[in-house]
Amino acid sequence: MNQVDSGADFLIKRFPMLSSTPEVNKAIQREGLTVQAAPRTPEAKVQTYLDRFNEIFGRKDAQKKARGITALKALLVDRYVVRVEDVPESYQNAQLRKIRDRGELGDWKDLPEEEALKREQDHLTQTKEDQKGSLEEWVDYLASEKSAYLPDYLKYWAFAGMLKLERYEKAKKNEQGITIKQGRFPERPSGKQRSIKMFPEVNENGLKFIANAYKQLAADQDVYWGYNHDIPKETRQSFLDALKRKDFRDAYGWIQEHIPPITDEELRITEGENCGWVTFSKAQGHTGHDVAETLTGKGTGWCIAGSDTAQGNYLDEGAELHIYYTRDLGGNQANPRVVIVSRGNQVYEVRGIEWEENIDEYMKASDITGKKLQELPGGEEFFETDADTKQLSTIDRKMSKGEQLTSSEIVFLYEIKEPIRYFGYRKDPRIEELREKRDLKEDGLIVKQQLSEYPMGKVFLEEAADALHLIEIEDKIQNGISLDSSDIFFLYAGNKPVHGISVPRQNARIKELREKRNSNDDAPIVLGCEPSQVAHNLGELRSDTKAYIGPLLPEICEKLQEATNIKHIYALFPEGKVTQLRSVKVGGKTKEQLLAVFENAFINSTSIATLQETMFSFVQDTMSSSDFTTLPKVQ
Repeated sequence: MNQVDSGADFLIKRFPMLSSTPEVNKAIQREGLTVQAAPRTPEAKVQTYLDRFNEIFGRKDAQKKARGITALKALLVDRYVVRVEDVPESYQNAQLRKIRDRGELGDWKDLPEEEALKREQDHLTQTKEDQKGSLEEWVDYLASEKSAYLPDYLKYWAFAGMLKLERYEKAKKNEQGITIKQGRFPERPSGKQRSIKMFPEVNENGLKFIANAYKQLAADQDVYWGYNHDIPKETRQSFLDALKRKDFRDAYGWIQEHIPPITDEELRITEGENCGWVTFSKAQGHTGHDVAETLTGKGTGWCIAGSDTAQGNYLDEGAELHIYYTRDLGGNQANPRVVIVSRGNQVYEVRGIEWEENIDEYMKASDITGKKLQELPGGEEFFETDADTKQLSTIDRKMSKGEQLTSSEIVFLYEIKEPIRYFGYRKDPRIEELREKRDLKEDGLIVKQQLSEYPMGKVFLEEAADALHLIEIEDKIQNGISLDSSDIFFLYAGNKPVHGISVPRQNARIKELREKRNSNDDAPIVLGCEPSQVAHNLGELRSDTKAYIGPLLPEICEKLQEATNIKHIYALFPEGKVTQLRSVKVGGKTKEQLLAVFENAFINSTSIATLQETMFSFVQDTMSSSDFTTLPKVQ
């Protein structure tokens, strides 16, 4: 039986209903055959369909071929790719957790609601584009000359099988090299709910191995295992059984483990001729297609293997992709091994081709990646920042499970030894969130012996004391207990910037407690004077007045000269403290020069910018009068 006939027979045995499907019937109709000439047997019908399949992929006219492939892609995307509106909320929450685990959630929290919604929508759209790209990768590959080794029936078999699968989950091994989790291809759901996962990657080496194996079996020959002679017989048999069943999922899954896109021999090649870094960036005119073209069929697992992702999520966002390629057995610079993603003065990602995108052992043993990071702005700090981000994720997971933290983890969380490094422009919000859930007193006791070893140990004790004092004040208020003078002084004078313990939330709590109190009653206690020694307007100023809290009217300087014991001046208490009153010498200046002096030497205050503007406006109005003149000499 010739290869074409065996191909149709192969597909009928694997897909018994194929000959009666709408796509096969449509292919027959396109042939325009008479009823008498139309194929009647299932084998003939399927062969007509394969001919049509080949006619699209094998067109000599480039434009016609492109139009046919574009139309096919549109049909497949509509039928198999997830719709944005159907992406489940659980997936969106999972993506937010990933952003959180990268320490970048702080950047999102500061976005206006409209911008945050736009980013979320963009992310959902990109999820669809990633999946679409992984599907189109197969269409592009099977339509290219690179896949000429595959007969049409195996192209159909592989493509139809791939459409039912998600990305391969590689086998996981422990430190001793023992497999603790078998690799597998998860199946895509068959109902209306479409999977959000990407389709399997093209493994060119693996597909070639399958094609050769089927060819050898058809000729009653033994399968040639090539360089994989060390594969155990029982493992080989599982592959042969999958071929016999025509089970693409099992056969292609076996391939992922035993016929990798980059062979063991090629993995050992890390430098030398035709090995080196290639940088892709929009500034240099590169596109996502340029990036993806070098990754197709290589099994990297990188999302940038999808051209739309490489373009939209990276190049269009100003990122540079630094990819290290090593030579294949043919001597070509063809095997991607490491990608470094940088943007501006920071390195954001370093990924390899091993499980969970770790760097493979041969590249780890070399200094190639390290040297490249030294060349890139922010590169040397990447691994330290990455380690801190992962450490924070570990602490987050332990606390969510109710597990105890070690003393070193507590030292890390409170930044007692050194500040926690983070990606993004804003500090990782998990730092503050996790501290809020901790018992400071208990944590302090655990790490007390270590505090003297670190410069920030003393600061931690002071800040922990402040935080505990605030908790005591809140407990007193809740239980109706009056605050003593130290409590009141803390609320008003204790609002100082601190390094470490929940600064924003702590200060917000202090402000909230102050707003519930009568500041006129608290001010004398904080300022160290009697209530009668606090003036609230210029008419109350006396020789024994020690504090003025009131409006800053233009005549205040003259009035304050009469209050010789005054020590504190506030426009508002406690936010509007006046820190400086300067006298301005007049005379010998033009009106414009004098106005500039007033602008520079005016009353400085902490948080009363509006009052300053009002008073300076008064000065401007006065000096703008036609009756205003300057003195010829300084007075």
